[in-house]
Amino acid sequence: MPTKNANRPRRIVDAQGLADYLGLSIHTVRRDRHGARRFPYIKLGPELYRYDLDRIDEVLTTCEVGGSGSAAAAA
Repeated sequence: MPTKNANRPRRIVDAQGLADYLGLSIHTVRRDRHGARRFPYIKLGPELYRYDLDRIDEVLTTCEVGGSGSAAAAA
């Protein structure tokens, strides 16, 4: 499935990389994987997980509240 940034390599990180990217603890990232599953991940093995930062950015965009682009601001 081609992406809109087909020429740019995917930004794939491990749990620590995601924690650093989001400013969270690695424990929070791991807990999310076993609980809420807000952050999509790629499972490569029994204990080998990776995160695509482009997908993480998409998820974060859907979590935005307020601002000029929100439905509440348009009302």
